[in-house]
Amino acid sequence: MSLRLPLQRIFPALVLAAAAMLISPVAARADLFGLTIGIDDYTGSANDLSGAVNDAVVIAEALRNAGAAQVVTLVNDQANKDAIERALSALLDIAKADDIVVISYSGHGGRGKTGAIRDLVFYLGGYTPRGPGTRERILDRELARWLSTAAEASIRLILIADTGYAARLDREADAGRLRFRTAQFGALDPAEDQLQLPEGEGPTSVNALSTVMRLQAAAADAGMAEIMVGGKWHGALSVAFSRAIAGNADSNGNREITATELAPYVARAVAFLTEYRQRPVVFVPRNPDEDEEEPLVRLPEDDGKTEEASTGEAAAEAETPLPPIALLVDGDPPPGLGERADAAIVTDAEEADLIWSPQTGSVRHRLGGMIAEGIDGDAIGAVIGKWAALDILKSAALANPLDLYAASGNRTYKPGNIAQIRLLGAKQPALTLFNLAPDGRVEFLVPANAAEAGYDWTGGVFSERYRIGGTAFGADHLIAIASPAPLTELHKTLKLMASTGDNSGLAAALAAEIGKADIAVGIAGIYSVAE
Repeated sequence: MSLRLPLQRIFPALVLAAAAMLISPVAARADLFGLTIGIDDYTGSANDLSGAVNDAVVIAEALRNAGAAQVVTLVNDQANKDAIERALSALLDIAKADDIVVISYSGHGGRGKTGAIRDLVFYLGGYTPRGPGTRERILDRELARWLSTAAEASIRLILIADTGYAARLDREADAGRLRFRTAQFGALDPAEDQLQLPEGEGPTSVNALSTVMRLQAAAADAGMAEIMVGGKWHGALSVAFSRAIAGNADSNGNREITATELAPYVARAVAFLTEYRQRPVVFVPRNPDEDEEEPLVRLPEDDGKTEEASTGEAAAEAETPLPPIALLVDGDPPPGLGERADAAIVTDAEEADLIWSPQTGSVRHRLGGMIAEGIDGDAIGAVIGKWAALDILKSAALANPLDLYAASGNRTYKPGNIAQIRLLGAKQPALTLFNLAPDGRVEFLVPANAAEAGYDWTGGVFSERYRIGGTAFGADHLIAIASPAPLTELHKTLKLMASTGDNSGLAAALAAEIGKADIAVGIAGIYSVAE
C-alpha cells in the first residue's frame, strides 16, 4: 500500500543555521567552452533512445546562455569516435589555464572488460560487438588520457555522463516499459575487437584527474531511465545541469555557481524528477592550495535586473502550459474521465504517466512504481489532480529550489517507521508546509498556529519527524513553499481541501500563488508499503 498522512507529528525541532559563506570573486574571468554529445540512433532499432539528442541540445543552449565562448554539439552519426576526439582536442587547444570545458555525453553506457581492466564505457551510435564497429566506444581510461594534458595545464573540466550502467532503479519494478540507457548489444568478441588501447603509463580513470568534476546519472552498478519533461524525453541529469547553470543553482545570489552549489542542486532535482528512483554520483575535485572556491560558471550581467529576473523565473515556469497527465486505464474508464482538462487517456504503457486498474484499485507511476491503492472511479480524479499539481510544483522547484529532503533516507518505509523531513536554509521568512497523500488528499501542516505563522524562517533549518501510519500506502509528497509573506489565501484553500477531502482546483491555486509571489519550492517524496 502507501504512506498515509496525517502523520503523527513527534519530536519537533528547529535549529538555526549559520548564514552561507559568500565566495569572493577572483580577478580574471575564466572562459567557458562546451562539447555536448547526444545519441538516440543506434545500429538497428532495438537500442534506439528518445531523449539523448534533446539532452545535448538543452545543455548546449544553457552553456551559450551562460556566456560560453564556444559550444560544439555532435548528435547521432555526427558523434562518431574520430569526430568526438577531434572536437574535444580543438576545444582543449583553445582553452587556457583556469578555463572551464564542459563535456556532456547522453546515450548508452555500460561496463566492459578490455584487457585486464574493467572500464565504464560510452557506446556510440555505430557500435557493434564484432568487426569495425567495436571501435565505436569510449573507455573511461581513453577519456582520461584525452583529458590528462588539459588537467596538467590547469584547465578545469566538467564531465556529465547522462547514462546508466545497469537496467535497474531503486525500489520495486516499474510500470510500463522504461527507456533505460543501458543497451543490450551482445557479448564483445575479443578476437574481433579493433579498439586500440592507450599505450604507456597514464591515468586509468577520469576520477584520477585533479581538475575534473564528474557528474554521473547513476553509480557504476545502477541505471537511469529517460523521463518526460515539458513534453520531451530527457535524462534527468541533463535537465538538472542545464537548469543549474541557468542560474537556478546560484543559492547565494552572487551570479556565480560553485561546485558546492551545483552538486546539491543536481542531486535534489534528479531525485524529484525521477520520483526518487535515481541517485546521481558527483565527484568534486579538491585543491588544498586554494583558500577560496573558484566559480564554475559566472553568469552574464543582466543590466541591473537580476532580482526581477530571478523573482519572475518561478512565475514563468508556472505560467508555461504543461501537458496533461497521461493515464492508461487497465479496464473501462468511468464516464467523464476523458473529459478532464488535466488528463489524457492513452493506450500505450510507454506513453503513460500513470497506470490505473479499476479492478484492483492500484495506481502506478511509470517511474515511481506503486503510488496509491484502493482507488475507485470516484477517487481517481483526486489522484490525477495531485499529479497535475506536482508537475507545477516540480517546474517551480527547478526554477527556485528549497533544500527539502527525507533525512531518514530514500527508502521504502513501513508502518511504525519514522520519516524525518528536513529543510535547510529557507530563502524567505514565511513557510508553508503541506502533504499530498497517495489518494490526493491535502494535509496542511505548517503554519499550525499563530507563532509559526509569524516566525521568520529565513536561513533556518526546519526538521520534523513523522511516524508512518494509516491504512493506505504508496507515495506521499511533502511540499515546502518559502515566500516573502504568509500565503494566507493559499492556506485557506489548503485547509478547506484538507477538511473536505476534495482537492479540486489544487493545481490552479498553486499556479496562481507561484505566478504572483517570489517563492521557492521544495519537494520530498516518502514511499511506503504495508508489512
